[in-house]
Amino acid sequence: MGQAFLASYLIGLREGLEVTLVVSILIAYLVKAGRRRELFPLWGGVAAAVALSVLFGALLTYTETTLLADTASRELFEAITSVVAVALVTWMIFWMRRTARRRLQRAQWRASGRARGRRPARAPGTPRRRRSPARSGRR
Repeated sequence: MGQAFLASYLIGLREGLEVTLVVSILIAYLVKAGRRRELFPLWGGVAAAVALSVLFGALLTYTETTLLADTASRELFEAITSVVAVALVTWMIFWMRRTARRRLQRAQWRASGRARGRRPARAPGTPRRRRSPARSGRR
C-alpha cells in the first residue's frame, strides 16, 4: 500500500510541475506580448481544469470503491479505463503529428512567399475565404 501511494504521489507531483511550467510559459508570453488582458481567461481555464480534474477523480474513486464492490467488476472497470486512456493518447499523438505537419507547411509557404516579395492567395491546407457580397461587387 505504501509503495503504491508513493508512486501515485510522485506521478501527481511530476504532473503538477509540468502544468506549472506550461502555465508559467503562457503567462510570460502574454506579459511580454503586452496582452495582459488575456491573463484573466488563462487563470479561468486553469481553475476550470483543476475543478474538472478533482471532480473526475472523485467520480472515478466513487465508481471504483462504491459501485464496483467485487473484484471481477473492478478489474473489468480498470481494464476498460486503461484501454480508453491508451486510445485517447494514441489519438492525441496522431492529431499532434497532423497539426505539426500543417503548421510546418504554412510556415514554409509564408517564408517562401516573403522571400520572393509576393504572397500567394492562400497557404496550402487552409480553406478558401468566402468574399462578402460588399467586397466582391455583387449584391
